[in-house]
Amino acid sequence: MQKKLAVLALILGAMLCACNGQENTDPAQQALAFRQDVMLNTCSFEAEISADFGDTMCLFTLSCIHTPGNGTQMTITAPETLAGLTARASGEGAKLVFDGVEAAFGTLEGLGLSPMTAPELLTEAWETGYIQYTGLEDGLLHVTYLCGYDEDEYRADTWFQNGAPVRAELSCDGQMAVQIDVTDFNLRKAETNNESTQTNMG
Repeated sequence: MQKKLAVLALILGAMLCACNGQENTDPAQQALAFRQDVMLNTCSFEAEISADFGDTMCLFTLSCIHTPGNGTQMTITAPETLAGLTARASGEGAKLVFDGVEAAFGTLEGLGLSPMTAPELLTEAWETGYIQYTGLEDGLLHVTYLCGYDEDEYRADTWFQNGAPVRAELSCDGQMAVQIDVTDFNLRKAETNNESTQTNMG
């Protein structure tokens, strides 16, 4: 009888371990956990952006800091001719900053998928976009977000490795418009007792 109880305990233990493992690796749960992290923390990352306009290809790199509810601040780091220029984007609009002077370059609505607003559109998708799909592809978590309505609707596909975004694509009307390679992704937690903690997810 004791042997049977011991065997039963082992089986139950194995089943519980299996269930816990499935919970931790479930793509949908991973996507929701990442959303919660982004909504509660400031995130920073490097974004290498490429946008195909048919006859021209736009390539540049941005250093980004996104604060929930306050939009995204970006500094161009490449190409060298534009390095140092900063921009701010939020749901209310986008501004380019040069020598301390701000110049508005439109609202996010109706801009389509402007490369300069891509980081804000991407982080907005992470925070509030409808999660249409989650799955594993070549060892990476793939999440598809749908955002906006009617003519402002866009799709943001993001691939994650070890809980951090590494690549994203923004599409409109079924056509990919902007590709973003994400590096050095970090979450900066709120300051507590004059101390701040930082989590590196890259």
